Amino acid sequence: MNMKRNLVNMAVLSTLIGLSGTASAVTTGDDGLGQVLLYPYYSVRNGNDTVVTVTNTTDSAKAVKVRVLESKNSREVIDFNLYLSKHDVWTGVITTTADGAKLVTTDKSCTVPAIPASGVEFRNFAYTGSNADGEDGSLNRTREGYVEIIEMGEANHIDIDPGSATVYFDTAVTHVSGVPANCAAVVTDWADGTFTPGSVSAPGGGLMGTGTLINVANGTDFSFDPVVLDAFTIAANHTAPGSLLPSLEQALPAQSTVFFEGSAITSNWVNGELADPVSALIMRTAVLNEFTVEPTLAAGTDLVVNFPTKRFYVASDIDTDADSADLNYSRPFTQDFKLNGACEEVTLNIWDREETTTTTDVDFSPAPPVGKNSLCWEVNVVTVNNSNVLGSALALNVPNAGFNSGWLRIGFPAIAGNLDGSGDVTRQIVSDEGVTYSGLPVIGFGAQEYVNGNMGGVLSNYGGSFIHKYNRAITLP
Repeated sequence: MNMKRNLVNMAVLSTLIGLSGTASAVTTGDDGLGQVLLYPYYSVRNGNDTVVTVTNTTDSAKAVKVRVLESKNSREVIDFNLYLSKHDVWTGVITTTADGAKLVTTDKSCTVPAIPASGVEFRNFAYTGSNADGEDGSLNRTREGYVEIIEMGEANHIDIDPGSATVYFDTAVTHVSGVPANCAAVVTDWADGTFTPGSVSAPGGGLMGTGTLINVANGTDFSFDPVVLDAFTIAANHTAPGSLLPSLEQALPAQSTVFFEGSAITSNWVNGELADPVSALIMRTAVLNEFTVEPTLAAGTDLVVNFPTKRFYVASDIDTDADSADLNYSRPFTQDFKLNGACEEVTLNIWDREETTTTTDVDFSPAPPVGKNSLCWEVNVVTVNNSNVLGSALALNVPNAGFNSGWLRIGFPAIAGNLDGSGDVTRQIVSDEGVTYSGLPVIGFGAQEYVNGNMGGVLSNYGGSFIHKYNRAITLP
C-alpha cells in the first residue's frame, strides 16, 4: 500500500513540476497559519456576540476578502475587502439588531467599503427576490452562520493613483500613528476602476485568527480557532467588494495534500467539482466529541457541525448529475437544496464514561422533516438533552439516554444511489488518480457550559469550547 501511495505522490509531483515549475497543493495549516481562515460559527442569539480577529504575521501588506454567510444555505449576508499592513490585526464584532445582525468595529485597518461607526447591517438580498431558495427570507436568518477570510494577494509597491500624486498601494494601507496612511485613495481607486491585476502579487499566507462567542450578561465565553488552509493558490485574485470571488472553488493548482496514517497523499482534481480540493482536506466519516449534561453542575453541551463546501454541490444552478460518466466523479452530498434544506442522513451513537451505550442508534428529538436522523443545513447545531447552550434556532436535540457525561459520534455512512438513479455510491469524491475520499466535508467544535449563577455576589458561570475529533477513510486505487 505504501508503494502505491508513493507512486501516486510521485506522479502528482511530476505533473505539478511540469505545469508550474514548483509543487504546490492546498493543505490544512496545522501550525495555525495560512491563506484561508474558516470560522465555523457565529451567532447573536441567546445574548451572544461574536468577535472575529485576523492577524497578518508577515512583513508584507495583504489584500483579504472577508465574507459572512448565513447558516441555512451559505448565502452571503455581507462581504468587504480588508487591507492589512504588515503585522496588523483586524477585529470585528457581530452583534444583534432589531431584525437581524450587524458588524461593528472600532479597528482602524483599511476596508473597502469603509465600515461606519454605527456598523453595517447584514442583508438578505442573496436569498430573497430572484435569489430566493424557498427558505425563510427574513433578516432573522442572518443571526447565525459562519465566516470565511481568504487572502487575495500581497499589496505591491506600485502607484495606484498615476493620474495625480504618487500613492503606493502598500504604503497607503500601512498605519502611520495607528491609522492607514491613505485608505481614501484605495477606496477611490475601487470606485473609479483604476485598480489593475498588478496591484497585488500572489498570496503568501501567514494569516492567523480567532473567534469568540461571548455572552456578557451570562458570563460565558466560547473561544475557538478557525480552520486554516495553506497553499490555497499560487495566483493573485484581487476582486472588487461584493464579488463572490475568490471562493473555496478556486484552489490553484487543483491539488490537495492530506496527511493520513503517517503519509502525505497528494491528489489531482482537474476532472472533479471545483470545490473538491478543499473538500478532500476535511472529508470525514464521523464527528466525535465529549458531552456533559451533569445536573449537579447545571451543565450543557452543543455541537456545531459545519459543511463549508456544501453550497458548491447542492445549489440549484449546478450540475445535479455530478457522477456523469464523462467527468467520472461523485459528489459527497446526496440532495439538492429545497424547502427544509438539503438533508443528509446521519447515524447517531452515544456512550457514557464507562463505555455503556444504547442498543440502537439514538434518534434526534423532535425528528427532522425527512423523518430520519438528518442534518439539513450548511451549519447545524446538535444539542444534548435540550441544554441549548448556544440558543440556536437550528438546534436538533439528542436525548442523553440517561448518560450525564460521555461522548457521542455523528456518522456519515455511504449511501447507494445518486440523483440520476445510477446507483453509484455517494458520500465520496474520487481524485483523477482514483483515490477515494469518503464521508462529508465537515468542521466545527463543541461548546460546554456550567451554570452556577450568583455565588456570593459573583456570577460563576463558565463556558469552554472543544474542537471536534474525526474518523477519516481514504482508499488508494
